[in-house]
Amino acid sequence: MSFPSFEGVKLLNGTFDYSTSGLGSTSAFTSLSINSAKVGATTLSVTVSDGVWTVAHELRNTGTLLWSGGAWALTCTLPTTDTRYRVPLGGGPAGWDVATIAIPLRWGDGHTSRLDDPQFTLTADAMEFRALGDEAKRMVRAPQGVLEMRDPERGVFRKRTEFVTDATYPLDTNLAVYLGPGRFMVELETMSPMRTIAPGGTLSHVETWTVQSG
Repeated sequence: MSFPSFEGVKLLNGTFDYSTSGLGSTSAFTSLSINSAKVGATTLSVTVSDGVWTVAHELRNTGTLLWSGGAWALTCTLPTTDTRYRVPLGGGPAGWDVATIAIPLRWGDGHTSRLDDPQFTLTADAMEFRALGDEAKRMVRAPQGVLEMRDPERGVFRKRTEFVTDATYPLDTNLAVYLGPGRFMVELETMSPMRTIAPGGTLSHVETWTVQSG
């Protein structure tokens, strides 16, 4: 099965770098200079146990100033015409369970997304979507912290990260998806809480991945 193509980390308030990694290996990012502080010694490690892949990112502030931001973990997948994706919604506090969906209409260098995009559907308990060829992006507050890819030939790929209820996230969302134009990829994204890191401090962001048949 060949779901994940690569895993990368973007820094939410500065430039970013990618590191490719095969499952079971460990690699390191280059040091980055951001807002007069440095985030270096950044590592991506992957461990496997009982069919569960644990993908751990750690960013360390190696500068002399405070640094504020978060990690943005990306997994690129290759969709087919039969591939379906799902973000389970709900799972927040019983008395006030909120699902937030942010739609970037324009971003970056000419990227756009439609409000009435037929690639996305809301069900009773999830946001579901499939890649039909148009570019699109959605950012979601989803306390379950789960993104799913379902394919009749390749099975179900699921990745999850912990949601911190009282933390600050970008646009109050902890997950995001990006559909590339021409269906060249679908990106499944998780975000860490925003934090201020003192010199010598670290920010960690952990995902778990599973692949099931059927």
